Amino acid sequence: MPVFDMKLEQVDFDRVKKYADKREVGGLTVSDDQIKNACEIVEKLAQPKGVLIQCSYEEESHSVLCDTPFVLKGKEIHDYIVSSNIIFMSAVTISKQIEDKIDELFLAQDFENGLALDCAAAIGTLQVADDLVDQVNEISNPKGYHVSWRLCPGAGDWPEGQQLAIAAALHADKIGINFTASGLIEPRKTIVSMMGLQYIPDSCNSSGGCAGCSMSNFCTSHQN
Repeated sequence: MPVFDMKLEQVDFDRVKKYADKREVGGLTVSDDQIKNACEIVEKLAQPKGVLIQCSYEEESHSVLCDTPFVLKGKEIHDYIVSSNIIFMSAVTISKQIEDKIDELFLAQDFENGLALDCAAAIGTLQVADDLVDQVNEISNPKGYHVSWRLCPGAGDWPEGQQLAIAAALHADKIGINFTASGLIEPRKTIVSMMGLQYIPDSCNSSGGCAGCSMSNFCTSHQN
C-alpha cells in the first residue's frame, strides 16, 4: 500500500483561532500569541505520514473487500459508497512528540498553552488529511475522477469503533498508528477515513448539470 511522507509547512492560524474560540470553557481563553506559538511548535515537531489503499465494496453484504475484509456498519456511509465509482481508505497522523508536549503542558496545569497546542495539532492533522485528498485529485482528475466525499468513523450513524477495522486493513501500524486495549487510537491526532471518487464528465460544470447527477445528494464539488 502507498505510504506517504507528507508535508506541513504552515499551520493555518485563522483556523486554529476559530477552533480554539469554540473550545473555550470555564472562562479559559487563548491569546493570539499563544496560538501563534502553538502553530510554530507544531510546524517544528510535525512528522506527518499517510497511508492509502483502494478497496472494493460488496453492496449485498455491506462488506469492504481488501486483504482484511470487514462489514461496514451504518446506512449513511453505505449510501455514499454505493454512489461512488472508486473507494479509498486512508489514515494520516502528524507526530507523537506533539502529543507528548500537549500532555506535558496540561500536567503542568498550563491549560491555556495546552489548549492552544492541542487545537493547532488538530488543525495541522486536518490539513495533512486535506493534502492527501489533493494528491489523490492530482492523480485522478486528468482521468475524469474527483474526490466527492471523505468521511471518518463517528460521523452520522457510522460507529467510531470502525477505525480499528480500517486501520487494520491499511496496516496503519507501519506509520505508527496503534490502539490501546480499550480501543482508543494512538497517536490521538490521527484521521482515519474513507473517500469516494466519482467520474465527473465535462458537462458537470454546465448550468443545471447537478440536477440529473447520481451524486447530487452527496457530491461536495460545488459546495462552498
